[in-house]
Amino acid sequence: TYVGNGFFAVGAGKDLVFSEPYRPHAWPYRMTLPHGIVGIIAVEGGILVTTQAQTYLVSGAHPTQMSQQLLPVEQAGWSSMAMARIAGAAVFASNDGLVSVYGGQPSMKESQSLFTRKDWRGKYSTARLNLRLHQHDGRLMGLIDPSYPTNSSAEPFLLQLDEAAGSYCRLDVGQPIYNAAVSGTTDQLFVTTATGFAEFAASSTNLAYEWLSGERLFPMPVNFACGVVDAVGTGTLQVYGDGVLRGTVAISGRTSFRLAGGQPCHRWSVNVTGSATIREISLAQSFAELKGV
Repeated sequence: TYVGNGFFAVGAGKDLVFSEPYRPHAWPYRMTLPHGIVGIIAVEGGILVTTQAQTYLVSGAHPTQMSQQLLPVEQAGWSSMAMARIAGAAVFASNDGLVSVYGGQPSMKESQSLFTRKDWRGKYSTARLNLRLHQHDGRLMGLIDPSYPTNSSAEPFLLQLDEAAGSYCRLDVGQPIYNAAVSGTTDQLFVTTATGFAEFAASSTNLAYEWLSGERLFPMPVNFACGVVDAVGTGTLQVYGDGVLRGTVAISGRTSFRLAGGQPCHRWSVNVTGSATIREISLAQSFAELKGV
């Protein structure tokens, strides 16, 4: 891993080994950590080092001046491949979820808004060594090598890491994706498959998808009677109240709709299928409430 100022760092057991600046054939400098090193990724001002127990920020202008800072997050990294840079942060996979490190400050809030600890472990703990993290258009891509080091059928994903508006998307392109890399010339993401490699998301044709919102809980029961979808393209919207289907709507561009009458509900959610680009979905108790939406 390139640290900066012409020198590199690698992990060897519990030791961080640094090269001579601008002489990558010579590695005379060492720093020992309390636990075995799992992964290293470059961050602003140094490198982030995950170990079998804790995480460290290591920084310095020269190999002889490197210092280690223990970060306040008791999370071990899963592997050197389950690390990525995205939107100014370093992200790594751990046993409790995804840890984001911004400017030396770790956080799991974005991950916890999408996964409980139980959900994360149920989906990916058996694929921890198969997981490959990458960045694509501001989203975190998690690819699953289906055969190395063990066979795995875990689902690849795309995540929008945002504490308030995060999203989880299963990634299914019709065949397994083993890994990915970004072209330094075109900034295009390439993915590897069983038969070769290809550009990712280079087609002008949208794939079909299914998207389920989280349930929105209201303190007092609400009886939504109508809504509007701001979309480009076609799809199908289903609206649920307290887990019961309250309406199915065919989407074609901007679409207004009514819902069948029923009992007020505490929990509401929607399900969208198709290939439309959805800008916004709004529900209301009357069309007057949707004025200006």
